[in-house]
Formats: sequence, structure tokens, C-alpha cells
Amino acid sequence: MNQIPIDFLVERLNKLPTLPGVALRIIEAVKNVNTNLDELEKILSTDPPLSGKVLGLINSAFYAQPVNVTSLSHAVRLLGLNTIKKVALSFSLLRLVKANKETEFNYSEFWRDSVMAAVVCRLLAKNLIPSMAEDAFTLGLLHEIGRLSLNQSMPQQYYLVLKERKDTFCEYYEAERRILGFTHMELGGALIKKWGLPACFYEPVHVHHLPDRIEPFTNIANTLGQILFLATQVLAFYSGKKRSLSLGTMKYYLSRWGLEQKIQVETLIEEAYLHIKEISDLFEIQLEDESAYLVLIEEARQELIKISDYFLQELVEQRRRVESLQEEVMRDGLTDLYNYKSFNCFVDKEYNRAKRYRLPLTLVMADIDHFKSVNDTFGHMAGDQMLRLLSRSLNTPLRNSDIIARHGGEEFGILLTETPVNDSLMVVERCRRMVESLALEYEGKVIRVTMSFGLAFFHPGSTLSREDWVKQADQALYEAKRRGRNQICVYADAGKRIGRTAEAGCLNGSRVA
Repeated sequence: MNQIPIDFLVERLNKLPTLPGVALRIIEAVKNVNTNLDELEKILSTDPPLSGKVLGLINSAFYAQPVNVTSLSHAVRLLGLNTIKKVALSFSLLRLVKANKETEFNYSEFWRDSVMAAVVCRLLAKNLIPSMAEDAFTLGLLHEIGRLSLNQSMPQQYYLVLKERKDTFCEYYEAERRILGFTHMELGGALIKKWGLPACFYEPVHVHHLPDRIEPFTNIANTLGQILFLATQVLAFYSGKKRSLSLGTMKYYLSRWGLEQKIQVETLIEEAYLHIKEISDLFEIQLEDESAYLVLIEEARQELIKISDYFLQELVEQRRRVESLQEEVMRDGLTDLYNYKSFNCFVDKEYNRAKRYRLPLTLVMADIDHFKSVNDTFGHMAGDQMLRLLSRSLNTPLRNSDIIARHGGEEFGILLTETPVNDSLMVVERCRRMVESLALEYEGKVIRVTMSFGLAFFHPGSTLSREDWVKQADQALYEAKRRGRNQICVYADAGKRIGRTAEAGCLNGSRVA
């Protein structure tokens, strides 16, 4: 599957979140070593709501000031440069979230999880790298910005991601990889980089669900990456999904990273809730009744007692098995090719990509000729062996970026990505000849088959709908069957509407260069 360059994506996607001018000015000011607190105060004073949030934060239990602070100048000096940057980003993001609530995307859950992750990251950083505690808060707050960005910039495609996640119980990034070919982690990292934040921010965001990819990082990025991953596991625990797995995963990686003496899972779970409760009103997030959280914390204590080193390994292995099962759901059990459902998802994804970036794309529908006679004459076991042999053979002329699936019965679907017309014809002709040359030996007899192929092209800049494009491939396949089988038919619209006098030009092997 071709990977879209993320930097290219960031430049081309519409409606990607942009920070308000005040937030950007504060980030630039903080990056400038010559900036003083007076300059920061002047920037803040141009945004009264943001100034109010700064005063609210300094007077909250989160900072526990001995006296009430009423002066913006005093608040700025108490909080410092990094914390002011955190506040600017926090409430700028809140504005972005509140501005868009028209899709299936759960904005309130997104904002709640962002704030919770920020609090947990700050809590962990105070133990591990105290000087980065406020930066860790910002990191946690922004770590899922890629999901918000995708929903705002491509809502129709992201609806398919949300549906895939719901249907298969997979993680967001897994559904994104299947449907879009990239993840919110990659887009979020690129977006944060574009905003001018340092590598220790965007590198952890780029891989925050993939702990094994954090380890090659060096120094601050490595530690912040570990902190962010642990924060995602605290979120998973409080969300009610796979609680045992979340607790076990935290213990496993704390041990692996040599942090088990500094961070206790039970203490982390409890302190996280207390800190989140302190600022929930300020950040406008809704929490469940306190009793519900206390029950969860007690359950965590009991569960952690049961978790042994052996069980930790089992939990990690369970995670790998779940990922393996999710892959199996996408595959045909007999041929190990993609199945009908997953192929349709790829068709949607590649069609949308080709349309957006003006890329050539070829859809091929193929069918084994007279396959029923193979089953009737030699039996279904022979037919199954032939299907497996054909599946392996059809894969040979294709690239890794091409997609092949068993569409059902003896029918196959192929997507040739970024492939011009003539190249597509040559690839499919190689497939046709390969099938024609196959010989399956079964119980002392030799079984041979042929295949018919129908091609439909999506040309760069075309306005053809996805449904009509698929119909064209079906029509071309039907025409190949009608004209005698074992040949390739190419749909040629000739400027006329489908369903009237559309033509399909057919080619056999001798006529393809």
C-alpha cells in the first residue's frame, strides 16, 4: 500500500486546525531567549478570555497558591514562560473543539481525554524530569490532535474510520491505517512540527501508541515518549476498555524501562484522578460521580495484586493475538487474500486518494472461466486447491502497493495504484498468461483454467463517481465473458452514460504490448 508523505498531506489538506494568533505569538515569544515576562503579559492582555483563564488557573487547587492572585502581571510571574505557553495552547485547543460538533466524532470525549492525558503527563514528569513538567502537560494535551485534524479536514473518510473501529473493536490508529493508509499519530506529529514546537514534542506524538518505537529516541524525547505512552494507558484504564490489559501493560513497561521504583501504578491511578478533579471545572470537562472513580481505583488495587510477571507476559501476548485476529478478519480463510469487505474499504480509500491528488488508478475485476465445471468434474477439494494456486500466482506480477482480494466465489478484485493505462494492461496481461499456463496436478490428472478480466480506469482529474467506476469494471468483465472468455476487456465510455451505449474494448494476449 502506498504511503502518502505526511508533510505533503499537511500542506494539501483543507480545514486543518490552526492556532489562534495569540497562541502562536506566545509560542514564538517563548522560543525567543530574549523574551521577558513583560512582553508575555502584553500579548496575553490582547485576549481577555485567555487572560481570565490564566487567572483561573493560578487560583485553582492545581497550583495551590496561599493567597488569591488578582493581577495578570502577578499571575504571569508566578506561572512562568512554559506554563503560560501551556495555558495558551490549552484554551486555544478548547476553542477548536467547541467550534465543530456536527459529525459522529465525540468532541466532549476528545477534550476530556486530552486534558486527562495532559494532567497524567505532568504528574509523571514531576517524578521523572521535573524541569519538563509543564511541557509534558502540553504534550499530553496535543497528543491526539491528529484525530481532530482528520475529522475536520476529511469528515467523510474519517466517518469510515469511526465505523471500522466500531465494527471491528480495533484502535483508532489501526482503523486509520486500514482506511486511510496513515494514522492520526503521524499527522499529529507533522502538525505540531509545523506549529514550531520542538522535536521532543512531535517525535513522541508520532508514535505514542507504539511503545517499542519510542526506545530509539534519545534523552528528553525518549523520556517524554515513555511518559506519553503511560498516560495513554491510564486513559484506557479510566475509559473502561481492557482495564486489566492497561494495568498489566503499565507494569510491564515500567519494569522494562527501569521506572518501577519511581512510578507505582496504583499511586499513579489514584493521583491522576485527584489532579484531574482539581481542574475539571476550569477546563470545562465532565467527570463521573466521585464514587465511580473510587470504585475503579479499588478495582485497580485488587487487580494489581493478581498481576504476576507471568501474567504480564500473557497480557502483552494477548495484545499481539488481538492484533493478529484483527488482521485475520480482513482476510479470506481459503486464499489468504483480502476479503470482500476489506477490499471495498481499500476501493473507497484509493478512490478518494486518487481523486484528491489527481492520481491514476485501475480497478480490475477477474473471474475464473467455467469454474463450476472444475468443481463438478474433480470435486470441491480440487476447486479449493486451484483457488489457492491461482491466488499465489496472481500476486506474483503485482507490486506491494497493489491490492488483490477474493471478491467472492471464483471472482477476484485487483487495485493497481498510481498505474497508467498502458502499464495496467501489461500487468493484467501477465496475470492472464500466468493463469493460462498453470497446471494443477490432482489425483493423477492435470487441471487447467483460464480467467477473464475487466478493467476500468480512473484518470487524473476525473469526476467519475466511485459507484460508476465499479460498474464500469463489472461491465468490462461481463463483456470479456460474452466475447468468449480468457481475455481482457477495457471499459471505454466514449462520452456516453453508463447503461446506454457504453462500449468495452476487448484485448487478448496477442494484442497487448
